[in-house]
Amino acid sequence: MSETLHDEVLEALAMLINALESSRHRVEAVYEGAKHLRQGRSHGLSYAELLSSVGCRGVIDGVSDLLDGLVNAGSRLRHAEARALRAEGLSLSKVGAVLGVSRQRASALLEDVGGDRAVERSGRR
Repeated sequence: MSETLHDEVLEALAMLINALESSRHRVEAVYEGAKHLRQGRSHGLSYAELLSSVGCRGVIDGVSDLLDGLVNAGSRLRHAEARALRAEGLSLSKVGAVLGVSRQRASALLEDVGGDRAVERSGRR
């Protein structure tokens, strides 16, 4: 594997670890907000009333931010892995099998970044 691809995989792993570590605070905030929602519901408040309050809006935003961060980090890691595997000579079918995605998804991962077509062509089998 080339040094560039190796670095890309390590960078993507670091991004995923950072997303997980930073999510700890978001999870705590979401937990507190969810507790507030449960208490409000037990007092007869509607979801519309609860979600329009300032504190509860943060629950939705927190969950959304958390999921976005994890999806972005996971996508970047998967892309880096696909490029590295393809550069080592694996076919799209084998790259897909290793990553647990279809051949078409593996192809899309490899074509996701412009200018990387040379890596794709050099590993074609």
